Amino acid sequence: MRQSMSLALSLFAMAACEQSYEPDVPMMTTTEMNTSLDRVEQTLSQDHPKALSGLPSSVKAAFAQARAEVQFPKSVDEFSFVLSAAMATLGDSHTSLAVQADRQTDFGIVDLPLVWLKEGLVVKKDLGPLRKGDLIVSIGQRVPSVLLADLRRVIPSENDDFVRARAAELLVRSDYLRYLGVLGHGVVSVSVERNGVQLDLRLSLRPAPQVVESPVPFVRYEIDLAHSLGVLSLDACTHNDLFEQTLQQFMTEVARNRIQKIAIDLRQNRGGDATVALSFLRYIPKMYSAFSVELRSSADLLKQNPAFASDAYVQALAAFGVDAKLPSYTIPAPAIAALLSSSLPTVDPSLLYSGKLYVLTGPQTWSSANLFTLLVKDNQLGQQVGESIGNEANFYGQQLSFELSGTHFLFHSASSRNIRPNPKLPNDRAVVPDVEVPLLRSDVLRDRDPVRAIKLEAALPFKPGERRLAGRVQREDGTVTEVTMLAR
Repeated sequence: MRQSMSLALSLFAMAACEQSYEPDVPMMTTTEMNTSLDRVEQTLSQDHPKALSGLPSSVKAAFAQARAEVQFPKSVDEFSFVLSAAMATLGDSHTSLAVQADRQTDFGIVDLPLVWLKEGLVVKKDLGPLRKGDLIVSIGQRVPSVLLADLRRVIPSENDDFVRARAAELLVRSDYLRYLGVLGHGVVSVSVERNGVQLDLRLSLRPAPQVVESPVPFVRYEIDLAHSLGVLSLDACTHNDLFEQTLQQFMTEVARNRIQKIAIDLRQNRGGDATVALSFLRYIPKMYSAFSVELRSSADLLKQNPAFASDAYVQALAAFGVDAKLPSYTIPAPAIAALLSSSLPTVDPSLLYSGKLYVLTGPQTWSSANLFTLLVKDNQLGQQVGESIGNEANFYGQQLSFELSGTHFLFHSASSRNIRPNPKLPNDRAVVPDVEVPLLRSDVLRDRDPVRAIKLEAALPFKPGERRLAGRVQREDGTVTEVTMLAR
């Protein structure tokens, strides 16, 4: 206790000596806020697939409640949470607010690098007085479970895995810290548990830096000859020349070294273009079914995506018996496969792969990365390993983007619903791995990746089914991890 108090007093003195930082946040009038609420509600009514017959009554009620909350001026950030709470009632993580790309520096941040595990909220790297593996006891005297309950209201989502993943990133930002009531005079108090001792720290707000592009390529690969394993890491579903070149190089190395196992690492992938999945599946000599898409063909969709109104697109869908001039229609799986594959070249037959296939996932896996996973999983081409995905199995997508006047935010509306390749399977709230390997606090402490450390062949005999069996997997360092396996 003496050590805890001493450190707390020392850090308090350090914080007191620093000049506190508070970003300027513009105010909005009642008229401006009501105008924004009207615009967003009207846009959702016109564009969102869930509003084909009008917005659900629960969403209408949420916007009515939002109007009741803006009878007096509020800051832009305060208003953003009123609006987010209304939008969140759609239960769609693609329909949300986002900060404009050139306005990221409008916020203050605290140095609080977090990951939200099943065990709790954990510091993921050493930074300032924090040490990797520190367990967050409270932020601003509010425990993580209470923070999570408040964040659920304003982070549009389909499951808690997504909320926790987003919350770990957003808890550093001044607008979220104010919303949660834990920021005072540019300082946040944080209590952590380290080696059984509680430490009380104070972290000061600082200006948010410019966002810089990561020097790590979004697509890269490794060949592990010792375990006959090739790992293709894909941090975004971006279909471009770099992707195609890297994929071909990877499959060439796999064939040259007679690799028996391939793992596609999608754990940091938040989607993009599902063409990348079909591009990879060219190398798998097995039949598969694509996903289908229920599309709402609104004026906004056609304005932002003119290709949906092109003669070539209309004629291509007509060949599958689909009238693309209707206000809403379903693009069947064969049509999706034909449309997305039309520009893909054939592959060298010598590079076709018939070995074992795994897709590595986590709560950051989202949107088109979810579709990639489901293409492999539902068609029984391979297995999903890691943690649950931050989307439902059937989820809304095809985001439309709109500027929100007088703010530093954009708002997004989904315009389609993606249906999993095997529509007979349930619409799971989260796509659960065949072999669950959770990231643990002990892994964070040791800088260890538990998914990459396991011997993937341990997952081989198991396919999705109705029974769960407790299992143990031995890692390369000799340690043993408890996992859950879905058995036949």
